[in-house]
Amino acid sequence: QQHQQQHTNHRIRAHMQLTVPDLTSWTCYERLVYRSVTYAADHGRVVAGSFVASLLLPWAAFGWRTLLIWPSFLGLITLGMPILTWTSLLMARLPQPRGPLTVGCCNVEVRIPPVDGDNSRSYLLRATIFFPGVHQGTPAQRERWLPSPANSYINALGGLYGLPKCIAMLLLSPLRLLRLHASTGTAVAFGRWPVVFFSHGLCGTRTMYSAFCTELASHGFIVVAPEHTDGSACLAVTSEQTIPYARRTDADQRQQLQQRVRELVGCWNCLPSVRRGKFANSLDLSSCVLVGHSFGGATVLCAGGASPFRGRSSLVLLDPWIGPALSAFHGHSAPTLAVMTGSMLWHPNLVDLVGVLKSLNAKDQPAFLAELVGARHQDVSDVPFFLHVPMALLSACSQTRTGYSTWQANAELVLRFLRCAKEADAAKLENLAAVPGVTLHNWQSWVDSPAAGG
Repeated sequence: QQHQQQHTNHRIRAHMQLTVPDLTSWTCYERLVYRSVTYAADHGRVVAGSFVASLLLPWAAFGWRTLLIWPSFLGLITLGMPILTWTSLLMARLPQPRGPLTVGCCNVEVRIPPVDGDNSRSYLLRATIFFPGVHQGTPAQRERWLPSPANSYINALGGLYGLPKCIAMLLLSPLRLLRLHASTGTAVAFGRWPVVFFSHGLCGTRTMYSAFCTELASHGFIVVAPEHTDGSACLAVTSEQTIPYARRTDADQRQQLQQRVRELVGCWNCLPSVRRGKFANSLDLSSCVLVGHSFGGATVLCAGGASPFRGRSSLVLLDPWIGPALSAFHGHSAPTLAVMTGSMLWHPNLVDLVGVLKSLNAKDQPAFLAELVGARHQDVSDVPFFLHVPMALLSACSQTRTGYSTWQANAELVLRFLRCAKEADAAKLENLAAVPGVTLHNWQSWVDSPAAGG
């Protein structure tokens, strides 16, 4: 089976010649950070030696009193980082959904069945469902952004950056105060609502993209955001087990993708019955939308060809990381929108993406490639709204445009794509290109005529 999938990928590549331009748009700051981190990782001894030399040379030249400079410098950093982080967190505000509908949410657990013919067992998966809601007379209570148990998630988020538990608790405790723009205890609004499944990226959680999910829900979509249990979430907690984040060096991404696809299928199958049938009479299952960010983009790309999604799903790839999906992707057509930022437009990833879009594209189901000008990889998530300054320093998020601006452009682009499904290609193109802050790329011009036999 693996040989057959690899053959499919080689066949896709062989039947087209790509002349993809280099659209990489990293800032000088990003290049400096990237090269510094890469050099430090590859030359640890040189970096350590330089650090020791920076201590010893001033001492040798000017005496022992120069050594007091370093404790003062480290003390300044020790005081500055908590102040900077706490200021960002205490000022954090998630954007208000712009749609006409009230947004409700609930946390559910669904059971994922074992694979036929495998020794695997069934297990539980936790997901947050955002939906168009109506208040039932009781005071609405906004859900917390940080999943429960809060301490475990704070430690997990800090651990991603190598922070000890005590430091993570000190820096990130204000996250407990952050609330979603979605209320618990809310009934589903009357009607049949289309369904969206959202797959998070590496180190994500089921609430990491709440601003985007609540925006879709306010416009009439039921959004299911699972917390994948394959080790790609920063932490996944169910009533049965706790799954920590698995570093990329320790993870089998092919197996992770297979498990993630199973979990999306499991959510589809269980959705009518969760919460004692809360959504049973409110689902429009004639079609669905699969949305994913980064590694989640690779997930929905693979899930689009699986039953029950094949032939009935639209794909929205938010800054996708295509490489892991190539060995598991089966060529199929589906209406597709790929939304890129400058972070993921590096040439090999863009070449892979264009090859995938060529396979997905069809006359009546076109594929579009858009770029959020000036945006960066994490700007698609909630991160810029509560860690703006730290993330701007670490990964250049929201350095060239605000998090709100990126969120608004991204949400508007996706909503227009989903609404114009029945319009002609020219009308779709014009509709999407009209979104401010977005560039629509004519990727078809980068694909030469197929070779003979294609």
